[in-house]
Amino acid sequence: MDYTSNPDGPPANTSPNQGDYDQLLCIYDPADAGRTLKTTTHSCTGTGHLDSFTTVGQVTKMPAAMTMVDYSEANQWGKLVSGSRESGTSSYDLDFGHGNHIVTHVLWAK
Repeated sequence: MDYTSNPDGPPANTSPNQGDYDQLLCIYDPADAGRTLKTTTHSCTGTGHLDSFTTVGQVTKMPAAMTMVDYSEANQWGKLVSGSRESGTSSYDLDFGHGNHIVTHVLWAK
């Protein structure tokens, strides 16, 4: 995709163009595998990528304690893993075990 911090261009790029849509087709559409798609600004050859698994419909139970955190209390955020109040930003990791974490990012007001 070709979005920049200068959306007025040239060329203007405030929304997807045909080359962007073609790139998505090249990456994901099995019907375009091996086929070359071209526009005036873009050319790609389809890969027909398909994910080998899906997470649709899968439900993972989280520990009940994860729903009982009072985020208004800093002592509930877990272990400080980066930053500080003085630096203006902090990240905290609250570890519930078995791969269950809540990560809290704080932007401190000065």
